[in-house]
Amino acid sequence: LDEGNPARIALQWFQIGDRVEVGGNVLDCVLAYQLMASAPRLLETEGRPVPENVDPASGAQVTRLNRTPALNRQRLAVCRRMKERFAHASRQYLNWPMGVKPPTGESVPFPNQSHLQGVYLEHSLVDENLFRHILGPAVIQLGQQIMNDMEERLSKDPDAAVARPEEVKRVFYVGGTCIDAFVRERFGQAFPNARGDTDAEAQSPERIAERLNAVVEGAVWYDEQLFTPSPLTLTFRSADREETLLQTGELLLPASLAHPRFITLTLEGHQELDARLFASGGGLPEPVCVARGFYRNPVDSFQEVTLRLQVSREQGATAALLAYDREWELWRFILAEQADQKQ
Repeated sequence: LDEGNPARIALQWFQIGDRVEVGGNVLDCVLAYQLMASAPRLLETEGRPVPENVDPASGAQVTRLNRTPALNRQRLAVCRRMKERFAHASRQYLNWPMGVKPPTGESVPFPNQSHLQGVYLEHSLVDENLFRHILGPAVIQLGQQIMNDMEERLSKDPDAAVARPEEVKRVFYVGGTCIDAFVRERFGQAFPNARGDTDAEAQSPERIAERLNAVVEGAVWYDEQLFTPSPLTLTFRSADREETLLQTGELLLPASLAHPRFITLTLEGHQELDARLFASGGGLPEPVCVARGFYRNPVDSFQEVTLRLQVSREQGATAALLAYDREWELWRFILAEQADQKQ
């Protein structure tokens, strides 16, 4: 990112101004910052006013910008999840419209925020108001760098085999950020004659899995066998909520690729939260509670709390509770293979 790129304002606000290479974290930051600064540029609505600004940490309107590290991590994680959801849908609801039955397996960031019902992020607005300004200058720089490298090589060896950008016929985009069709379209402007990659097949689950699991080393894809399948199904349960976090046989991704899941719950005065993690499959005769965490609302009034749940190869299944600008770890359940007793 050059000095004039508008993403630098968001990076500095989140106190990561030294991370100036174009990547998914940059888009997460600018999305979170824009929602807190001027949300109407990105939002549409079904029958409700568009809020002026929204805090991704809670879904509430912004009254005071709080920079605590825990809140910032939550803001960026929520925005990363919403951004990546655009690979599958052009609308990312903040909360379902009133009277709409959520599709099976679908979730929204702020299910308990009634003022956000029917309010959604529109993919085209995010592209036009964020991606264009952030990625446009970077893609111009990329084209200039390719041309400079080509001219330098030819100056040393006039017979060197070099490919001009307009001679590139096919580009394979990999990595989490590139599952977004608009991101690929923006970068594609550096290769004007390359075949487009925005058709329906390019957004199929198989192609998305390729991009997420690709290892690029001489443009070779080593497939999903890089990751170990989970031996268990892990399920979160509370009094009125159940979420499957990982299915038996599903890939156990490294922490760099595993994405957290956020569950927001409302507790009545002095109500206790009893959160449990159940494991099933893998030869277990029945589901077993393998982890448990508690929290009690300390006041007489309602309190909204958020659980961050994640499963990764290195950390296992973790749960943290976010409340009152603080974070408490509830559990850490490690998935490990047991050595063969005969060896």
